[in-house]
Amino acid sequence: MKKKIFTIMMLVFSIIFVSFLLIRATYSLIINVTDNNEIIGVITIRELITDDNGIYKREYYNVMSELDADNSEMDTLINSVELNKLLNKLLINVVGYRLDNKNKYSNDELYDLIITAINDDKAIKNELKDIIILKIKIYIQDIADYLYDIKTNKEV
Repeated sequence: MKKKIFTIMMLVFSIIFVSFLLIRATYSLIINVTDNNEIIGVITIRELITDDNGIYKREYYNVMSELDADNSEMDTLINSVELNKLLNKLLINVVGYRLDNKNKYSNDELYDLIITAINDDKAIKNELKDIIILKIKIYIQDIADYLYDIKTNKEV
């Protein structure tokens, strides 16, 4: 009986530990800023979804599965000029929120910004745009949570 309880406890501990590691890996991006709260360098979508070795994180595969997209469509999204411009606009807002106590975008504002960027990018197929628009409605809170949980670091 004790062996069975020990095995169950180890299983539970293992699940918690693996979950912790996955969560830690998800939020490993840090926005480095100057004394004036300007972002150092350019952060792209690719940096959000790959680790330090350029290997796609699970978020990439989750999004790919949710959108029922192929590699080519995912490359189009990752390399989208419009979406990368939007990402940098959102990251500027994240820095303002985290360091200067400025307002963050509401979910409705965030939704509108994403939809505008998606629609402005002519390289994204209309069928994929339609799927994205449907999915954004479902996951807008998760997207906001992900963005506003990104850490910032002031370089001195």
